[in-house]
Amino acid sequence: MIEPNPVPLRERLAADIGPVPLRLLATHHINGALFVVQPTVELVDAAVALVTDDAATVGAWLNDGTLRRSVDDDMATWPADGEYTVVVIHPYVLVTAPSAPAA
Repeated sequence: MIEPNPVPLRERLAADIGPVPLRLLATHHINGALFVVQPTVELVDAAVALVTDDAATVGAWLNDGTLRRSVDDDMATWPADGEYTVVVIHPYVLVTAPSAPAA
């Protein structure tokens, strides 16, 4: 019998969020598994929505661009030496979009 995990889902996902260099995101981008989360949504909230199959919320985010699959331009324009906040929701990797540089 599998014992239920006593740690709430949100806490487990939050503990898995961490920094990753751009070079490690490239493979996930090439495989179509990298999703960009706009900074208007907390990364943990996006992760919880995906894990719990909250189709209405995820669908709304996909429709308005709050959540989107990465594009080649992301890999070309994001700073190569930057670290990006990510969480893995197998088989996907969610990354917070970097803030636009100040003009």
